[in-house]
Amino acid sequence: MSKRTIRGQTLYNKEWETRFPWLESHPQDQYAARCKWCNHCSIAVASMGITAIKSHEKGNKHGRASEAYKKTVPLINQWIVRPKILPTKDSEPSSSKSADDPSIGNQSLAECKKTQMDLLQGPASQSVPNDHQKKTLEFYLIKKSVAAAEIRWCLQTVISHRSLRNSEKDCILMKAIFPDSKIAENLRLKKDKICYGITYGLGPYFRSELIEKIKNCDLYVVGFDESLNKYAQSQQMDVSVRYWDSQENEVKTRYLTSVFLKSAKANDILEGLKKALVESSMKKILQISMDGPNVNFKVLKLLSAELRPEKDDPQLLDIGSCGIHTLHGAFKTGIMATGWNLIDLFRALYNFFKDVPARRGDYIRITNCNLFPLKFCSIRWLENAPVAQRTSVILQAIKKYSESFANRPKNEHPKCKSFEILQKLVNDELLPAKLAFFEMFAREIEPFLNEFQSDKPLAPFLHTALTEIVHNAMTRIIKKEVLDSTPIKNIDINNSKNLKFTKDVEVGFGARKLLKSKTLSQKDIILFQQDCMKCIQKFISKLFDRSPLKYPLTQAITCINPDIVEIGGEKRLKKALEIFVEKNLLIPSMAESVTREYSRFIRISTVKNEMKNYSRKETRLDHLWMKILGSMDEFQNLKIFVKMILILSHGNAAVERGFSVNKECLVENQKEASLIAQRHVYDAVMERGGILKTEVNQSMVHAFQNSHSRYTEMLKEQRQRKETEIVQEEKKRQISREVRELEKEKVSLDSKRDMIVEEINEKKRKLN
Repeated sequence: MSKRTIRGQTLYNKEWETRFPWLESHPQDQYAARCKWCNHCSIAVASMGITAIKSHEKGNKHGRASEAYKKTVPLINQWIVRPKILPTKDSEPSSSKSADDPSIGNQSLAECKKTQMDLLQGPASQSVPNDHQKKTLEFYLIKKSVAAAEIRWCLQTVISHRSLRNSEKDCILMKAIFPDSKIAENLRLKKDKICYGITYGLGPYFRSELIEKIKNCDLYVVGFDESLNKYAQSQQMDVSVRYWDSQENEVKTRYLTSVFLKSAKANDILEGLKKALVESSMKKILQISMDGPNVNFKVLKLLSAELRPEKDDPQLLDIGSCGIHTLHGAFKTGIMATGWNLIDLFRALYNFFKDVPARRGDYIRITNCNLFPLKFCSIRWLENAPVAQRTSVILQAIKKYSESFANRPKNEHPKCKSFEILQKLVNDELLPAKLAFFEMFAREIEPFLNEFQSDKPLAPFLHTALTEIVHNAMTRIIKKEVLDSTPIKNIDINNSKNLKFTKDVEVGFGARKLLKSKTLSQKDIILFQQDCMKCIQKFISKLFDRSPLKYPLTQAITCINPDIVEIGGEKRLKKALEIFVEKNLLIPSMAESVTREYSRFIRISTVKNEMKNYSRKETRLDHLWMKILGSMDEFQNLKIFVKMILILSHGNAAVERGFSVNKECLVENQKEASLIAQRHVYDAVMERGGILKTEVNQSMVHAFQNSHSRYTEMLKEQRQRKETEIVQEEKKRQISREVRELEKEKVSLDSKRDMIVEEINEKKRKLN
């Protein structure tokens, strides 16, 4: 039965195809046509008929497609040599030329046709292309190689943080270095193409690839932190995601995006997070990784209330703020409690010699010392051990240099605050011992920083590592019998009964050696040891108050730590499962299954051997568990639970590491989209192991080639937005002008009214 037609509307006419060879009927709409050259786009002919077809033919898009189609040669034409169909001598010649042609043989017409069909249908490898065909085919084969080369060049630009203009110049240089290379000859990379190729091609490609992975995973962890973007003069909040990569079968931590904030208040950060995570399912968030400011805890509270408002909704897991940040803050609190003013000294020494060649030359001449103070870092306090060490090395030279000003006139003395602090503090007799204690205490905690500034799954080791740091600190001030008989979390470090005598406080071998100086009194030594005890007490108190040690989950997830699996693994697993069930992340029946599977799992002899021989310096924890569980199908519930623990974040180092990348990528007048795209490219390439290990597939080539159209669309949108803003501004100005005119008219009318009222009153007075 034919489709019902509508009166007054034009149907597709098959005869149009003779005039327009690119035209074809629409398979689903009898009132529309399709263009073969423009990606089979539809053309409505119902109202305009053939006029709509002519209009489409005149369009720019169809014009470009037409040019491309004319240049396109079917590959079969490049390889297949079609022979002429020649008549035999017995047949009638089609023309006098064919009859007299000496190339005509005794072959029959049927045999010629058969030969032709065999050549057309046979494999291309059986025929040999001529020179022209080789050149034409080479064009198509080299096109993809050129696109891949351009993409790799753009990737190298991002990875090496080079300027676009320099990349353009080097691309031109390549053509001179490799004059015989067809790929180098066809490279077309100007700085603008590199820019929009990265911003609108490669960056969005890698981002969409990451978003797809996040959508396919069950749960993921979000990390965020803010830093000042000096060029944009706004707070740049970087957001990272941590998830289980099913293809690699391991935990991955990747950069997601950046959001630019005008202020870093809790509501602003919350809105920024929602904007960053709009493409991914926020219901899948398992944990929020952050550093220690109180505003971040408020953000966590607000986000939890918004994402999981109901009591039965899955709740976010919490193991506190970043352990690395907490250690830096605790160390700072302890050193500041001593009142030694070491920080003022470090800063004064560095600033006094910074950018002043005359002072540096004077210092070298007087002291014969070529070493200068190092810069003090006010953010990462535990990384200042080399600063204290350098100060100890050059302390005598600094004293000599300071004393040299005693014999100089007052007008030759440096007039700066740094010099005043320097002269005041360098003559302290206890300063060498203070510097030695500072260095010793910082170096004792450094191994934790070196290990936990990693993207590996280290959350199950966090409790053990922090407990060890606290225990080592307590051994310096707490009596041995108290430490041996009481768990460290139950020891009151402010109770004098638990503390060592002041003279027994462990201040380190370096400081103890310096305290034996004959110039120091016993009172000074006792005061110094009291300050050291106060420093350690404040450090431990701060750790217990702010670090992940205060959260039960931190200890519970150690159930998958190979060192604890056999000792107390089952007990800690039970606590972890209670927390997961309480947070509605596991149903009770699955928790029961995990308990039974774990109990059977840890008793297998091969598992015991693997756990016993495990070294976290050599093997990642996720690799160990997947290696063992991968071959055992009977522990599927345990495998799911282990994956949930492994993706938990142990700190915010991954996000902060990105601040260094931001600094390298930043240039003046840089757009936000450009920076974000470069971060996506950098993160994706580094995750793959470098440019040479990054596969340039067809999807990436398409994204790169389509970047120009996206770029032009963006420019068009910007122009339209600007025009709209101009129109709106003009409307506002017009309204303002009209308002002013009305105000003037009102004033004029008020003035006339007052005059009329005055006249009436005057007449009334006369009448009275």
